[in-house]
Amino acid sequence: MFKSTLIALTIVLALPYACAPAYRFDAPRAFTGSHFYNPYASSSHTWHRANLHAHGRSWLGLTSASQTDAEVADAYRRRGYAVAAISDYQKIATEAGTDALPAYEHGFNAGKHHQLALGATRVSWFDFPVWQGVDQKQYVIDQVRKSAALVAIAHPSSMSGYSYSEDDFRRLTGYQLIEVINGRFTAENLWDAALSAGHPVWAIGNDDTHDISDPNRFAIAWNTIDAPSKAPADIVAALQAGRSYATLRIGDTDGTEDVTISSVDMHDDELTVTTAGPEARFSFVGQNGEVKKVVRDTKRASYAFIDGDSYIRTVVETPARTLYLNPVVRYDGATLPWPSATIDRWLTSFQRGGILAVCALLTLSLVRRTPMWQRRGRQARKLPRVAAFVIPIAAATTGRADAQDAPKPLPTALREGVAYQSSFDAALVAALPAADSVFSFLETAQAETISTRISGGGLGFGAAPR
Repeated sequence: MFKSTLIALTIVLALPYACAPAYRFDAPRAFTGSHFYNPYASSSHTWHRANLHAHGRSWLGLTSASQTDAEVADAYRRRGYAVAAISDYQKIATEAGTDALPAYEHGFNAGKHHQLALGATRVSWFDFPVWQGVDQKQYVIDQVRKSAALVAIAHPSSMSGYSYSEDDFRRLTGYQLIEVINGRFTAENLWDAALSAGHPVWAIGNDDTHDISDPNRFAIAWNTIDAPSKAPADIVAALQAGRSYATLRIGDTDGTEDVTISSVDMHDDELTVTTAGPEARFSFVGQNGEVKKVVRDTKRASYAFIDGDSYIRTVVETPARTLYLNPVVRYDGATLPWPSATIDRWLTSFQRGGILAVCALLTLSLVRRTPMWQRRGRQARKLPRVAAFVIPIAAATTGRADAQDAPKPLPTALREGVAYQSSFDAALVAALPAADSVFSFLETAQAETISTRISGGGLGFGAAPR
């Protein structure tokens, strides 16, 4: 019984991996161009403090959170936050007072590869439960963004067990934000890996609180967003354009703002950052995370781009705060580049075929673990029923190969989501005749196997069970 259960569980866990295509990722390529994209150029000079990652009690208390969604949102508002998004696991908060920005945290896998879906309209329930390589991570991003305005990679380095690597960020695409600050954990090296490979992704910083009474997880990290209003559409547009910066509170300092950004300007090839508050240390960071220049004890600092600079981002530090500004990047003056991930159809077919073959063998093994001469009629019917669960799902997904494109605004993403659902349903229907042929073959093979085992004393995959 234990072995049969283990085999059945293995089949169920393997099925999602038959869905993932194999991708061809663009080679890493630094930003190029004679123009500079400054995300702060079209500033409204109206700044909103926001936390985009917090958890309340949900799923009948099964998740580790101490307060309700409404209590969490209210605590942030009382602390002076304009936007307090509740990002429960696989659930968009609907309680009164939690509508600042519809969001949820996606992911239910052993490696804790999670994403924040911001401006979400529905929850994506697809995930790979055990292991995830870069192809699986990319496929999940593709699924999540179909019903979300923005996708952020959550806590990429908050503990050593979270296996996002720098190479992942040189290749992954289709997301817009990376959680550079999660509580007191930072991931500058991963952000620089993405930027150095030509991915225009922006930094966010969040508490990721599960208990607002924990001083190490409440009002520790936040985003300051430049938007004309705190309406969800304006907040999403500002985040997508990079008009925000992330702040980390240092030590036990109080909740006052301390140092803030006044302006970020580009004049010809010179970047100038001006702050309000106490004097600070300015670090200008470029390709591969190299610190290009440091200016101390000032409220205004500048850096002149040289030919080898593909991007420059600024870090502003005081004893009480560290501010991470989004980078100024080179581009062609028209649109920012979006590296792509396209489907390798041949490798995808080979990969899916191998997984299906393993599932079929495991299914046969599962069916053959009972005395067929005692349950011949019942077991002969069992295999097609099991196969009917496995094959249509995988067969329907083998035809899906959407080329990766640049992230879309929410209305376009929603239209694509509807189209995707319809195409999936159509593929499923189209796959059924082929699946029926496979079922007939398997049923015939099963009947022949039963006959052989009865007449031959247990020949086949193994000895007859006793």
